Amino acid sequence: YIPSILAAIGGVIEEHLVSIGFIEGVGLGLKADPKAGGASRAQACPSCGAYELVMIEGCMTCRACGHSKCG
Repeated sequence: YIPSILAAIGGVIEEHLVSIGFIEGVGLGLKADPKAGGASRAQACPSCGAYELVMIEGCMTCRACGHSKCG
């Protein structure tokens, strides 16, 4: 049973991605990205939008514009 044409198309695409080795297996998702290096990505700054919001001295601070959530 296929609930929709979209589900059928998605199934074919998923099978193809498994066959070329892009994903682990049907329903298992993407393989780990070897370029990621395990480092977590910083959050987006609400002021400037840059992904540079990190914890500095116990306060979320943007490395790009200096915006701080502590005041």
